[in-house]
Formats: sequence, structure tokens, C-alpha cells
Amino acid sequence: MHNKTLKHQYDTLFEEELLPHVSALQTFAYHLTYNQEDADDLVQETYLKAYRFIDKYQKGTNAKAWLFKILKNAFINEYRKKSKQPSKVDFEEIVAYHDTDDHQITGYSDLREEIFLHMMGDEVTSAINSLPIDVITNRRDTVYDNCLVRTITRSTKSELLQCSARLLP
Repeated sequence: MHNKTLKHQYDTLFEEELLPHVSALQTFAYHLTYNQEDADDLVQETYLKAYRFIDKYQKGTNAKAWLFKILKNAFINEYRKKSKQPSKVDFEEIVAYHDTDDHQITGYSDLREEIFLHMMGDEVTSAINSLPIDVITNRRDTVYDNCLVRTITRSTKSELLQCSARLLP
């Protein structure tokens, strides 16, 4: 009989002091998660923990602060748990990627070429393309401070200047 009256007291305490704060908790949870479903789950978890530990709550104290503390701690614990989990990959996406036709894959591409492809003007591109092949290959490779430095000879520089002079109006 004692357990029934104690449970009834806890139920009454829960309904009278804790449930009226549900809208404030939902607003706070939404501002933590920026997702309505996650916010609802967080509020539900908060009320579940509040009901589970209602014997720790002292009647007449600040119920709203107690609920907010539970909600904040639940959010932090969930955030920590998610940050420790490895990222998840959809298996169907991997299968679809591997099932793509090989003819769609263009092969090797130079990242530098892709980056600078659209950065040079047409004049510069045509000037470089008009250079004789021996001018382009007439260079020296030097290692300086563990970096590969490519330099061109003086004759190559003068030929480049002559090409650039032809481009100028």
C-alpha cells in the first residue's frame, strides 16, 4: 500500500511541477539541435530521466532549472557519444559507385592542371601552346631546401619574351 501512495505522489508531483515546462524545454532543445525530431527526442529523454529520478527532486524547488539541467546534460552526453563514433557510410552508395561504368572514368588527371585550367586567359594559353617543344623542355631541375625548383635557361627566357611581345598590341 505504501508503494502505491508513493507512486501516486510522484505522479502528481510530475504532472503538477514538471509537465508545465514542456514548451520551454522544446524551445531550448530545438535551439541546441536545430532539428525538430532531435529536439523532441531530447525532451522525451529529459522527461524520462526526470520521472526515473523524481525521488531526487525536492518538491517546491525550481523544477524548470532541474529539467533544463537534465536536458543540457543529456544533450552533452549525446554529443560526446556521437563525436566518438566513426563516420557512417551508406553501403548502397559504395555499391553504386563501384558499379559505375569504367568508360565514365577519365583516368589520371593532374590536379594542378585542373586548378589552373580556367585561370589563364586565352592569350596566355595560346602563347604557351605556340612555344616550340624544345623551349618547354629546355629547363633545369634543382633541389633547394628539399623542394624541386624548375628553372629555364636564358635562351628559353628570351624566346618566351619574344612570344609575349608578339601578343602585345
